[in-house]
Amino acid sequence: MPDNMSFETRTATEAESSAMTIQKWGSLASFLMAAAYLVAPLIYLMGDLRTSFGPLSYDLADFLYGPLWAASLVTVVFALRERFGELAPRRMNTALLAAFAAAAMFVAVAGIRSSNRHYHMSHPDLALEMSTPVLVV
Repeated sequence: MPDNMSFETRTATEAESSAMTIQKWGSLASFLMAAAYLVAPLIYLMGDLRTSFGPLSYDLADFLYGPLWAASLVTVVFALRERFGELAPRRMNTALLAAFAAAAMFVAVAGIRSSNRHYHMSHPDLALEMSTPVLVV
């Protein structure tokens, strides 16, 4: 072993403080998930694309349901993994992988929804908001 290698040992209080920091981030993320779950549908239901801030409000709703929801989900599961990881390490690793997969799907759906809306807004001559097949999809 080379002489220039140094090992850093952490005390129990340092490990507990880092675990508490992760727990605090997890609790903040769970509150953000709850807020996004309540606010985004209100924006979708009460928003109006014809106003000047309409597209921006829908983009905010897409951000709440997509990247913010995904990051919060991964943070919450990571905090739970830190808390319960020693008791069920394989299950918590599986839960974290499932959270990453779900987060990727949330971001993909939000991106598809946003790009679809912007396509409809950039082509008003097609009258896609009155098309029954488009509305059904």
